[in-house]
Amino acid sequence: LSPEDQLKTLTLPPGFEVQIVATEPLIEAPVAAQFDPDGRLYVLEMRGFMNSPEAAGEEKPVGRISLLEDTDGDGRMDKRTTFVDGLLMPRAMALYRDGLLVGEPPQLWFYRDRDGDGKADEKTSVASDYGDRKNPEHTANGLLLDMDNWVYNLYHTWRYRWANGRWDRQPMPNRVQWGLAQDDFGRLFFTSNSDLLRGDTYPSFYAGGRAPTARVPFLNVAVAKDQAVWPSRVNPGVNRGYQPQQLRSDGTLATFTAACGTWIYRGDQFPSEFENSAFVCEPSARTRPSGPVGSTPGSTGGTSPSSSGPMGPSPPSPRPAAPGFTGGTSFHRSLRIPPSSASRRPTSSATSGFSTRGASSRAPTASLNGSSSPRPTSGSGR
Repeated sequence: LSPEDQLKTLTLPPGFEVQIVATEPLIEAPVAAQFDPDGRLYVLEMRGFMNSPEAAGEEKPVGRISLLEDTDGDGRMDKRTTFVDGLLMPRAMALYRDGLLVGEPPQLWFYRDRDGDGKADEKTSVASDYGDRKNPEHTANGLLLDMDNWVYNLYHTWRYRWANGRWDRQPMPNRVQWGLAQDDFGRLFFTSNSDLLRGDTYPSFYAGGRAPTARVPFLNVAVAKDQAVWPSRVNPGVNRGYQPQQLRSDGTLATFTAACGTWIYRGDQFPSEFENSAFVCEPSARTRPSGPVGSTPGSTGGTSPSSSGPMGPSPPSPRPAAPGFTGGTSFHRSLRIPPSSASRRPTSSATSGFSTRGASSRAPTASLNGSSSPRPTSGSGR
């Protein structure tokens, strides 16, 4: 199908629409994207991944990062500049100050475009132990710039920042697996493929300097314990199809097996009921569930599906088989930060319900070799 025809197959909540921003051949095999302050879109393209069942060609450096621009103002990208190419299985990126952090295991690079032509012309090594190339599914990713100005990761036990003219890093407890996001309090949320939403009950700043193997209370907790998913169509190809009861009698996927792409909505374009909602993809079921997270700092809220939510009523459990394999395409979790507290940062244990006394912000820091100090750019330091 053409991109325009594909839009017609999508099921959306009332009042929503989907518009095309970029398609092939402008981009190919995108795995991450981020807008810069000027409205340009950086797209990380993992073009070497699984081009055949035997993963032929994964040893070839065909990955790239494209910089897309909308030159005529119609909302659709029409110009591509190759910012970086020749990458071997790149998997993470983040705009940081006046450059771009890029994860290309086992390397973590910092690229800069010093002459403004849209192409990187300076490359600095930030770390040489950013994951490995053994298994693309289980290695470092994330690169999320949190509101504490540290860059956090999954499957990698370090966080990074530029400070005092050098790259620094601190050890962190390990988190897995995909889709790193933050809420209005700087708490981290993420997924494991069969665990749709996990998170921290307090800002990760207080966990800095902990040993990677340390068991830290109230970090990496299950936010949503009900893993049911309700596809609108039969799912002939799923992860873990070999496990009993992974498919319902109507041929639809019963529970999450490929959770990814976690995002906490913190904008104001959607209706107010979407504020602080968690969006999680399940590509095996072709669904995108959502639900609000956390009632207060230090809490991740409830775990049961509510009767209704911003995406419409939740399906009953279990849902009876329906003719034509039709049904709901999303569900809603009653895990919400009230608007009255969403704008406040936690200030005491009385607010969070969990004491942070004794949690030191002076965690041990490792200095890394870097280039000259990055030049701050307005809007790109967050």
